[in-house]
Amino acid sequence: MNINIIGAGAAGLFFALYLKRRRPADSIHLYEKHHRRDAAGWGILLQDRAKAYLAEADPDLAATLAPHFCKVPNRALCFHEHRFDHDAPYHDTIACHTLIDHLRRACADAGVICHYQAVIDRTRLEDLRQTDLLVGADGVNSVVRQTWAAHFQPKVQLSRNRYLWLAADTHVGGFRLVIDRRQFGPLAANLFPYAEDRSSVIIDIPETTWRAAGFARMVDDQGAVSPAGLDSLNRALAPRLDGARLLSRQNRWKQYPQTHCSAWSYENVVLLGDAAHASFFSKGLNTLVAWEDGAALAKQLLHGEGPLTKRLSDYHRKRRGRLAAYQRGTHHKNGFFEDLERVIDLTPDALFTLIRDGD
Repeated sequence: MNINIIGAGAAGLFFALYLKRRRPADSIHLYEKHHRRDAAGWGILLQDRAKAYLAEADPDLAATLAPHFCKVPNRALCFHEHRFDHDAPYHDTIACHTLIDHLRRACADAGVICHYQAVIDRTRLEDLRQTDLLVGADGVNSVVRQTWAAHFQPKVQLSRNRYLWLAADTHVGGFRLVIDRRQFGPLAANLFPYAEDRSSVIIDIPETTWRAAGFARMVDDQGAVSPAGLDSLNRALAPRLDGARLLSRQNRWKQYPQTHCSAWSYENVVLLGDAAHASFFSKGLNTLVAWEDGAALAKQLLHGEGPLTKRLSDYHRKRRGRLAAYQRGTHHKNGFFEDLERVIDLTPDALFTLIRDGD
């Protein structure tokens, strides 16, 4: 087959690698709008099932990445002046740029042709569609999905809370969920280490608090959080950062999107990962789901029955039940952060029980 993939993130790279390792004769081209060295995000969690998919796709790559994992123990809830620690399974985290860089190298070694800084618009997509299969793995704001929206029929629901994904120049020791009331209102933050001197920090604030605190105005000309906004957040989280500082790379306040598409394929065009079904934040889930998609689509192309359109339809049919369950779960969990102004007034014991039972 001749396959063009839009998006060289975790979803597109994994699918390309999985298929190319099993059917080397396929001609696979990846098109990515960013520079080869660019990778969005800071550090992510890889669930055990995601690591199993990685080992299934390319055992050598899995072995190469193993030394780069940061094994993170336990979990702590920091609520006002209280701290609750409870045991949890160890999880592995990794820097986004490390994971993406190794995936891109593995794809290149396997014979996948990668085109970076590619201009992808609707006219270009029509040209790239003149092949056996066009795969839209271009994320939550998928141009592929938008181009054929009349056929995919997407519905996008935005969260009622705002989030900002930053990093801190420290290893925080384990997973921390911070819930505090500050002078501007309630704030929540998920912190976890992904390197010896780095931790991811994902901050959630209710929309009303975000506006009242002035964060909506504390942005630069590009819409990224401004130095003043970063200073305000540093002061708010100072008691939880052990003297460390927050880091930003033009990061922006966003709302979590949850995307539902009536169809994931149209003729020889198919959606993969967040392009098909973005979900609210849940640690490690989006990467796992993207790789499940990649493996499922590759298996349909390798072993499915009937013409291509039927194989693509079967891929959606077999995945949609699991995806619906995932999205219900993330919607329920995000409700906690959307209702932060209410849960902030719970007793420490009640809040700890709520968090523990929701894990």
